[in-house]
Amino acid sequence: IGACVLFGIVVPVASLGTWAWRGLADGRVGFDGLAAAASNTAGAGVITAVAAVLVVLPLATLLVRYRSRSSEAASVAVVGGFAVPGLVIALSLVFWTLNAPLVGRLYQSLPLLVAAYVIHFGSQALGAAEDSVRAVPASLRESSRLLEPSPLRRAVRIDLPLMRPSLVSGGGLVLLSTLKELPATLLLAPTGFRTLATEVWGSYQDGFFAEVGVSGLILVALSAVLTWVLVLRRSDVIRPR
Repeated sequence: IGACVLFGIVVPVASLGTWAWRGLADGRVGFDGLAAAASNTAGAGVITAVAAVLVVLPLATLLVRYRSRSSEAASVAVVGGFAVPGLVIALSLVFWTLNAPLVGRLYQSLPLLVAAYVIHFGSQALGAAEDSVRAVPASLRESSRLLEPSPLRRAVRIDLPLMRPSLVSGGGLVLLSTLKELPATLLLAPTGFRTLATEVWGSYQDGFFAEVGVSGLILVALSAVLTWVLVLRRSDVIRPR
């Protein structure tokens, strides 16, 4: 465990910190572009997390309450999206938008980028979504039908409070993966739309290691905070007592 912590966390963060300190001490690093990149990274991640949860929740409901061959096949397809490299998914979407009629405007747009993220990382929210559906007992659902005839009100007042911890954790996993995704972002992001991952890549290509250090540390800090807030802290909520 000590070796994993040393080489997986301490050494990389120390290297980034050294590069960042040298650049900041010499005044070679500007924060204007990094602030925009951090905002784009967080915004795209949150949108993707919400979209992924909304996409996989109906499938999770089918898998838990109405399991069938078609729902199992759909779950295999969702999991398969995570096994396929992000570069392949991005290239397939580029080919589709450039050759299919009426969808050419989607090329290098934020919706297409979010779609690629959801296809690639949606499976990370599927397990949590299934847990959220199981969190609503069948007896409670039957009783709620007698007390509240409106399905929408039942979902908001009864189902959602019980499902929320697992859904937030699943969305958090998708968000964390989205923050560091590079190939799909490079191919599908709108012109001028830069994230922390693309900032790190571009600075490294140009040999600006000070900017690599600063961008990398911001990405690590953002990931660490979101991991604790959305995943680790929430796991205490849903862990069986």
